[in-house]
Amino acid sequence: MKIIILIIAPLFFLYGCSLFASIILLWGMLRRGVPIINLSLVLFVACAVFSIIASQTGESAEHYLKGLNAIDENNLERHVSAANIANYSMIVVGTLALITLIYERIRNVSLMPYTILISPVVVLMLMATTGKPGGEIIYKEIRNNQLQIKI
Repeated sequence: MKIIILIIAPLFFLYGCSLFASIILLWGMLRRGVPIINLSLVLFVACAVFSIIASQTGESAEHYLKGLNAIDENNLERHVSAANIANYSMIVVGTLALITLIYERIRNVSLMPYTILISPVVVLMLMATTGKPGGEIIYKEIRNNQLQIKI
């Protein structure tokens, strides 16, 4: 149980942080508040750092689950590939936010805040699609739509 909490905690923080940073960025863009936009950019950088942490905990969990020999390797590999794509995408968003924070000229380009606003939405969708194969690793009921509700 302890290993599952260690795996899930960074992921929930990552979802919440990314969504919270997106809302703050949108609010800052609507109010044209540079400090608010800067705050959201710092939060995106923090999300990227937590994405790195989440991928590291996922690696240890993958080795642990492979040692159990009680899981479906196919679902595990699908989950790992989807998680890698989502994590690397979040790292790209964090890098864009860091570059925008560092270089004042880039921040003045009107396209950059919109790019950073749209990118986390894509990353959140990628992370959501990572969850289904992750759930299929442990819960056999949801594999191949086998979940049946009896009334």
